[in-house]
Amino acid sequence: MAPRWQAFTFPDARGVAMLALVALFVFTADLLIQRAVSAAIARDSVREVAHLADLLSEQPGLTDAWLWQGPLPAELPPSEAPHFPAIEIHGFDVDGHPVSPGTTEFGRVDPSTLSAVATGDAPVVTLVERPPGMSPQAVAYLPQRDRAGSLTGIVGLVATQAAGHDALLRTVRILGIGLATLCASLLLVVAFHLQWLAPRQHRQASGKTDALTNVFNRLALHEALEAALDPKGAGPPTVGLLSVDIDRLHVLNDAAGTQAGDDYLRAVAGCLTARLRAGDTVGRVAGDRFVAVVPGATTTGLAALAAGLQAAMRRDMPGVAGPAAATVSIGHYVARVGQSAPEALRRATLALRQAKAQGRGGVAAHRPSLDAQDRRRQAVERALHGAWESGRMELYFQPIVAAADARVVGFEALLRMRDENGAPISPTEFIPAAERSGQIHDIGMEALVRAIRIATDWPADRFVSVNLSPAQFRRSDLVERVAACLESTGFPPSRLELEVTESLLIGDEERVTDHLVGLKALGLSLALDDFGTGYSSLSYLFRFSFDKLKIDRVFLEGYSFESPKHAEIIEIIGLLGRKLGMTVVAEGVETEAQREMLARLDCDQMQGFLFGKPVSAAEALRMMVQAPRPYPPVRVRAV
Repeated sequence: MAPRWQAFTFPDARGVAMLALVALFVFTADLLIQRAVSAAIARDSVREVAHLADLLSEQPGLTDAWLWQGPLPAELPPSEAPHFPAIEIHGFDVDGHPVSPGTTEFGRVDPSTLSAVATGDAPVVTLVERPPGMSPQAVAYLPQRDRAGSLTGIVGLVATQAAGHDALLRTVRILGIGLATLCASLLLVVAFHLQWLAPRQHRQASGKTDALTNVFNRLALHEALEAALDPKGAGPPTVGLLSVDIDRLHVLNDAAGTQAGDDYLRAVAGCLTARLRAGDTVGRVAGDRFVAVVPGATTTGLAALAAGLQAAMRRDMPGVAGPAAATVSIGHYVARVGQSAPEALRRATLALRQAKAQGRGGVAAHRPSLDAQDRRRQAVERALHGAWESGRMELYFQPIVAAADARVVGFEALLRMRDENGAPISPTEFIPAAERSGQIHDIGMEALVRAIRIATDWPADRFVSVNLSPAQFRRSDLVERVAACLESTGFPPSRLELEVTESLLIGDEERVTDHLVGLKALGLSLALDDFGTGYSSLSYLFRFSFDKLKIDRVFLEGYSFESPKHAEIIEIIGLLGRKLGMTVVAEGVETEAQREMLARLDCDQMQGFLFGKPVSAAEALRMMVQAPRPYPPVRVRAV
């Protein structure tokens, strides 16, 4: 399933903006609170200093000294004394200038305050700002008059604030600064994450996640499998693997576009993730292949899980209908803890290969016999290397005769191969191995060159037929390489026949058509081999200009002389080929009765053990100079 890289998700740009707004709000709120607290303290101070001034003005003797500091006078009633620890009295002249020591810190009395004091008898209370971090100080100015009522001076009454007032203000300021600092620190941490940690983690996550399907990539899946198989871990003793392959994804891409193929890949990944447990892991290990790691699985459980996945995918997967519809094949294997991850993956892949061999949409479990088959396959692939140079690969030639008189008209070149010990390897083994390993291109072109060079020594009216693998048509330079072979050898193209099978015609039709048209333009002949055994379709015969139609040997292997149906099928194929202007060849002729039957059905040419098994180049040349073996004449019907 999709990896979860971290438990905590840092905010994005919107979250950063929200944090910035919170920090601004906290800072503003702190300033407002400070101002509110300071204003409240100032109001209390003004009220209490005014009250104190009223009390003192009723006892003039208390201010006669012009300067006095200390505890509140004992003459004040306790119930009337404001809550000040001490008072200060300062003197000013009639112009508001300070006249007592220590009063200079207040400076001159404000003119507006001086005017209010000079014209009235009541105390005038004002606020004096203090250093930052301290609340404003309330000062009461009391007029001093002589007996005539003239102003003789001014007494400034300053009450020292209670320590709690300043402490409260400092607490509020520190709290606000602390909250603002905390928000700023969070912003710095988030910015650091977004600038450095997040891109780094994103790069790490991107290095483990498949960008298209959002599941593990091959490397991360391999690491997860190794962890599950680690004997030092605390997991269950078995680990199940599901190897899931999308059949013919390239056909879906060609029919509906690559976007449809991408959608199908994402849908398969989503279906796998949804069907597996929380502790299971899914990874895309190749273009069209996924692997699921299922700790604690059993063979029976994996089989049931695979069947459920198949049913869900058939029901829910997008795609197109018809031949281009994609399906999935699944192979499964149960590994034991302690087994290596590459070995476990290899066996799951073998099971998948077996499932695909059963047909599209198959499911198969790994079994020990698949390991033996894989070892044989690897041995064959190793034997292919240097096979031409070592002489272990060579060409044999099987005669093709005219149906009328059994005269040899040409030979089909056939590859034969031996292993390092000289034991023969069947073409049904080494040809598929060469196609899987990609060696078929070089092997096929070398076979063509050698066949042409050998046929150069034959009589000018004899042709050579060479098989082309469907895999060779995937190369864009196929036509150019064939043309180069003809040019380098000087061999007449009219004497060269290239055989292709019906399976070639399924897939990239545009590329195949271009290659077939290009080959025909060289002047050589094209033969459709094994007709009737693969994806036989009359449309192929109309779309592609084949010169020869070869009826597969299976029609003769199951032929019954007592049933007219077999003869009628062969006759219809032959008639179809001739009507389309093609030479009709019957393969697998082994008995005289078969030869006579085919001759009566108007086959043009025949090939089979009755006329000769595949032989060496020297023996093929000898056969061409010998007189043809006499056969009883057969009356051929006119069409």
